[in-house]
Amino acid sequence: MTTSDPTLATEIAEVAAAKGYAAVDASVSGGDRGACKATLFIFAGSDAAVVTRLTPLFKLMGNALYMG
Repeated sequence: MTTSDPTLATEIAEVAAAKGYAAVDASVSGGDRGACKATLFIFAGSDAAVVTRLTPLFKLMGNALYMG
């Protein structure tokens, strides 16, 4: 999870797919305070099944919103 240029997320997804992996573009809002209190908002973009599988992990950090 990072704040970066959208082209980086595309590049990561392409490399991951070529190796048989999935990538999730997960922008985060809430800052240090949200991270410490597990109240981050996670905007997850990827295949729906991948985001669903990762939702329990995201819930440890805050609220995950599937973005497509």
